[in-house]
Amino acid sequence: MASHAYDEHLRLILENVADLIAILDKHGKRLYNSPSYRHVLGDPSALQGTDSFGEVHPEDRARLKQTFEEVIRTGAGCRSEYRFVRADGSIRYIESQSDVIKDAAGVPDKVVVVSRDITERKRAEEEIKTAYENLKAMQAELIQSEKLASIGQFAAGIVHDLKNPLGIVTTGLSLLKEMQRAGEPFGEQSAEAMALIEDSAKRATTMVHGLLSLARRDDLVLSRDDLHAVIADAVAAVRNAKVPANIQLIATPSAASASAMIHREQMQQVLINLISNAIQAMPNGGTIRVATSLSTLPQPGPAGGRRTVFLKPGDQVVHVDIADTGTGIPPEHLAKIWEPFFTTKPRGEGTGLGLAIVRSIIENHHGVIDVESTVGAGTTFRITLPLAA
Repeated sequence: MASHAYDEHLRLILENVADLIAILDKHGKRLYNSPSYRHVLGDPSALQGTDSFGEVHPEDRARLKQTFEEVIRTGAGCRSEYRFVRADGSIRYIESQSDVIKDAAGVPDKVVVVSRDITERKRAEEEIKTAYENLKAMQAELIQSEKLASIGQFAAGIVHDLKNPLGIVTTGLSLLKEMQRAGEPFGEQSAEAMALIEDSAKRATTMVHGLLSLARRDDLVLSRDDLHAVIADAVAAVRNAKVPANIQLIATPSAASASAMIHREQMQQVLINLISNAIQAMPNGGTIRVATSLSTLPQPGPAGGRRTVFLKPGDQVVHVDIADTGTGIPPEHLAKIWEPFFTTKPRGEGTGLGLAIVRSIIENHHGVIDVESTVGAGTTFRITLPLAA
């Protein structure tokens, strides 16, 4: 009686379980398939005695057979993932756990396989992967858009500055031509003219290369670089674009070297963006300081700031502070400045993408960016990056 009740309970469980349960002999022939197989391979009774590998995708079959033989040989269970090809040609993704059933002598005799149809999960994973790739592509477009906006801000100043070295080149060449026509020997005056031409050409080339590197579309490949050199280049780029006479732009690097794994052009873009914002926040003049410092993190991320899984207690980090003495950011705006398309600039003068892109770039560098601001006193943005090992 007890045995009959047990069998009835087992039957009810097998008939109602959603997972696919199969019992195979040691050659892979089907001895039993639960009713749930009906939703995947059709009538379970029609499967009895058939080759369990028959419906397995040809690309997965050899691997799965090898796994099955290993389970029989070792007696150890194994988890597998593979595909079924149904009669209508459609594909179902299956995840299985196989374990042996031993005979009275303790020798593996049969294999019980508990499987689950994970097709919908696979589709969801693929959709998530596609969405992620699309987001990465959109982010790249936004970064490129922000680069082009930066170019628009600096192009006028750079073009103006190019007139000076190009004017010297033109004047120097005219002088050399006059000396050549007059038959004057190559002397000290000629050497000075050529030195001026060479120096001016180098200055012009540096400006153009800076503009081109800002415009170039790059994949994010991080490499070890000197942050102090990157900061110096960014400060020089802003100065080339004409810092107002009533604003002091001061760089104060730490005494210790500061190397980090960065994308040089993107980090320059971040610094140029933050310095430019600081300039715009000081219509009546003031001081901008770009300073670096090194520290050991006592907690996962700077106190009060955004967190990142890449920063842990005890990590050696470098901080880059961009501090201004400008108008400051009102408290009601402070929480929104990282939001895409949020801007306090007049319509048509800003996309609001600047700080959203800045934060995205820093997080892609395994770092964090924070801000402190007091209305009427100024604002400090702090970038924290892991020091390169």
